[in-house]
Amino acid sequence: MEEHENVIAVAGKSPEIDATAYVDPSARVIGHVIIEQGAAIYPGCVLRAEDAPIYVRRNAVVLDMCFIEAPKGSEVVIGEAALVSHRVTVHGAQVGASTLVGIGSILLDRAVVGKECIVSADSLVPPRKHVEDRSLVVGSPARVKRKLDDADVARIRASHEEAWEKARLYGQSFGAAPMEGMTSGIGQVKIDGDIFAGAPDKLKRKMGRQFGGVDFDTMDREH
Repeated sequence: MEEHENVIAVAGKSPEIDATAYVDPSARVIGHVIIEQGAAIYPGCVLRAEDAPIYVRRNAVVLDMCFIEAPKGSEVVIGEAALVSHRVTVHGAQVGASTLVGIGSILLDRAVVGKECIVSADSLVPPRKHVEDRSLVVGSPARVKRKLDDADVARIRASHEEAWEKARLYGQSFGAAPMEGMTSGIGQVKIDGDIFAGAPDKLKRKMGRQFGGVDFDTMDREH
C-alpha cells in the first residue's frame, strides 16, 4: 500500500488496503481498517477504527459521504459485494454480503444485517438488532416488512455492479488501475452484462413481470 495523506495510522494501528481496492483521495481511512480486493470507498467517506477493526470485504462499495466507525468492542464488517449508499452511518454494526443499505440509513452498535437484504432509505437499525437474510427492513426503528425474492436480489446486484464499475473509472482518472482484471460480485462470479447493462430499465425488461409494481426507492411492492 502506498502512503497517502488520507490514510492515517493512529495509536500504532495502520490501515491495510489491497492494491486492487479504490479509495478516493477525498476519503479518510484511519486506524485499523482492512479494505480487501476490489473494494471501493467513494468521495468524502470517513472510516475510523481507533478502538476496534473495520473490515471492508471483497468488492464491497461504500458510496459518498458515509461515516463508518468501530467503537470499542464492536467491530464493523461490510460484507462481500455489499453496497452502502450515500450518507449512511455504520457505528459498530455488520452488513452481510450482497446487501444494499439505502441512502441516509443508520446502523447502530452490534446490529447485524444478513446477506442479500435491503435496508430502506433513512431507516434506523437499532443496537443489537438481527436481520435475517433476504429481508426488506423499513423505518425508524427498522422493522422487517417482507422477504426478498430472486428478482429483488438481482436488483441489488445490478445496483452494486453499476457503482463498482464507476469506481474502476474513477481510479483510472487518478492514474491508478484498481480492480484490474477483477469482476464484480461474490467470489469469482461475473454478473451477466447482457442482463445488467443499462439497469434498471434493461434489467426490468429482462426480468419482465417479476419487477411489476416495485417501488425502486424502497424496493417495496405496491399493492
